[in-house]
Amino acid sequence: MTELLRGCVVCIRTRRSLLSNVIRLTFLASSVFLLADAAEAQIQVDLKFKRLQYIAYEPVVATVAITNLAGRDIELHDADGQSWLGFELSGSEEQPIAPLSGAKAEPALKIAAGQRVTRQINLTLLYPVNEFGAYHVRTNVYFADLGKFF
Repeated sequence: MTELLRGCVVCIRTRRSLLSNVIRLTFLASSVFLLADAAEAQIQVDLKFKRLQYIAYEPVVATVAITNLAGRDIELHDADGQSWLGFELSGSEEQPIAPLSGAKAEPALKIAAGQRVTRQINLTLLYPVNEFGAYHVRTNVYFADLGKFF
């Protein structure tokens, strides 16, 4: 009888261990998906302006902040025919605005792991934004290591 009871206790412990292993595997799988999702966001890009309204021919300065979340030092540089820093501008009727010819490319930028770097870009030197109207601005940062835009 004692051996039978010991066998039952072992069975219960085995089932508990099995359930514990299932919970651990579920947690581990969830963690892998969360880490894979977090690894996707290698850099964070923020675009800000000092104000929303500007006078015609006044410099429109965009502040671009880039945070390195990659866990290692990175270098942003032109590659694969892509400029590492770009802007998309559209007018009030959402028609795209082409950049001015002769705009020079931004030099490569090294960012240490966990650091945030800020650049100020005068858009009036790059795009014809001198006329009255509403403009929509969006920035793109190309990360050549991943071949991806942020």
